[in-house]
Amino acid sequence: MKRLIILGAGTAGTMMANHLQHELDTNEWEIQIIDERVEHHYQPGYLFLPFDIYQGS
Repeated sequence: MKRLIILGAGTAGTMMANHLQHELDTNEWEIQIIDERVEHHYQPGYLFLPFDIYQGS
């Protein structure tokens, strides 16, 4: 079995793992995500900050 390791379980890492899970043959590939944190907190609004979309009051 082939193993693909994704470093970082942030938004990009989890999105990539989800995308690749649908693209790769799961009988042939194992996807693992490695991150320094145990928990990942996702809020859709987090993406507003790096893309300069947030309009504060």
